[in-house]
Amino acid sequence: MKNLFTILFVMLFAAACRNNNKKETVVEKKSTLEAIQKQPNTHILKQININGDTFNYVDIGKGEPLVFVHGSIGDYRAWQNQIDTFASKYRVIAYSRRYAWPNAQPLSDTLDYSAGQHAKDLAQLLKKLDLESAHLVGHSWGGYTVLKTAIDHPELVSSLVLGEPAVAPLMAGSKEGDSLISDINNTVILPATKFFAQQQKDSAVATFVAGVMGSKDYYSKVPQEVRNLWLQNTTESEGGFISKNNWTPIATNEVEQLNVPTLLIKGEHSPRFFGKIIDTLVTLLPNNELEILPKASHGLQVENPIEFNSMVLDFLDRN
Repeated sequence: MKNLFTILFVMLFAAACRNNNKKETVVEKKSTLEAIQKQPNTHILKQININGDTFNYVDIGKGEPLVFVHGSIGDYRAWQNQIDTFASKYRVIAYSRRYAWPNAQPLSDTLDYSAGQHAKDLAQLLKKLDLESAHLVGHSWGGYTVLKTAIDHPELVSSLVLGEPAVAPLMAGSKEGDSLISDINNTVILPATKFFAQQQKDSAVATFVAGVMGSKDYYSKVPQEVRNLWLQNTTESEGGFISKNNWTPIATNEVEQLNVPTLLIKGEHSPRFFGKIIDTLVTLLPNNELEILPKASHGLQVENPIEFNSMVLDFLDRN
C-alpha cells in the first residue's frame, strides 16, 4: 500500500510542479517522499453497522476526535498520508463511505447515492462511536458530505475542513456557476454515464478523472495499480450518475447560519469548477479561512501531503 501511494504521489507531484525550477522540484519531491515512506504499510480495519449496512474504518490515536471523509472513486486509503501524522495529536477516524471499498453495498437504481445519505451515515457514525463532537475533514464529495452534516447536526461538529467540496448547487443561479455546471455535465457526467451504461468502467473513470483534475491525459499517466484502486470504487459514481439523485440541495441561508470554524482549501492548479464553489463559500460562511494549496490540483492531500497536513494542523491547533 505504501508503494502504491508513493507511486501515485510521484505522478501527481511531477505534473503539479511542471512549471517549477527543476532543482527545487527534486529537493521538494525527495523530502515529501521521505515523509511518505515513514507511514506504516497498513492500518487495522474495524467494522461498524450504520443504517443497516457494514462500514469499514480506521480508528487510531488519542485526543480530540478527527474524522477524515474521502471523495468519489476513493476510500479510507485516500488519507494514507494523513492518518498517522494526525494520530500523534488526535483520535483519527478514517472510514470508507457507503459503496466504497472494502464495503459491500451493491449497485442498484433504487438506492440513494446522494450527499444527503452520506451525511446521515456520518452523523450515525459519530453517534455510534459516542463522539460528542468532532473535527470533520472532507475532500470533494466528502467535503459535500461534511458540510451537509454540519448543517443538519451542528452540535456534532467542532470544526470543518473543506477541501474543494463538490457543492455545485451553491453556485447555481449565477451566470458563471450555471456555465460551469453545464460544462461539467456535458464534458464529464454525461459521457461517464454513457460509458458506465455500456460497462466501460475504465473509460468512465478516465473521463471523470480528466474532468476533475483538469487534464485529459491524467488517467493515462498514472500506474495501473492506481487505476485499479479507482476502479474498486466506482459504485457510488456509477449509481449517482445514472440515477441523477445525488445532488443534495443546500441553500445559501443554511450555509450563512453555520458559524462553526471552517478552513477552505483550494488547489493552485484546480479547475475553475471547484474554485467557483470555494469562492462562493468564502462569501457565505461567517467564520472561514481560505488557503491555496501550492503544487496541487483537485488531488490536494495526495498531491501535496506535507503542506496540506501543515495547513490543517495549524488550523486545528487554533480551533
